[in-house]
Amino acid sequence: MTAILDRSDRTGLWLNMAAAVGLALACNALVFGFGWDQTRARATPAYAPPGTVVGIVWTLLFAGMGAARWLLLGRMTPLRFRHARLVVWLVIFCAAYTFYGLAPESRIPGFIGNLATIPFSAWIAWTVRGTSPRAALLVGLVPLWVIYATIAFGPSMLAAG
Repeated sequence: MTAILDRSDRTGLWLNMAAAVGLALACNALVFGFGWDQTRARATPAYAPPGTVVGIVWTLLFAGMGAARWLLLGRMTPLRFRHARLVVWLVIFCAAYTFYGLAPESRIPGFIGNLATIPFSAWIAWTVRGTSPRAALLVGLVPLWVIYATIAFGPSMLAAG
């Protein structure tokens, strides 16, 4: 499977983007499948975006992470491969939010996950910047969004306990 994703042509780009978005969609399908999206009402500030916007932004971020992986592969040097693997770990970490952040018991794990995602994704962006500045930019959008989301949704996440 990874050989298909390691293609350096445009098909490889689209496949990497589709794989990242597909993983996110599959994980988030569980939110609706188990009804986790309706387990409790949340009061959110007026500046917090609606769920539809959040979903669109995350879809674009996952596509960007897939594109970043493709950009990092380039000529397949060991360093590029290690950096591409870091992006894969970030994709997995972000997709896992479905399980630790939206489970019905508490929103606090999601808040803690946000606080962990910010430095993790920023570190990855910083680490890969020398290999591919464009990949670093795409990955660097993740901590920016999560900072905003934490500010926008953090108080309601902590209040919901």
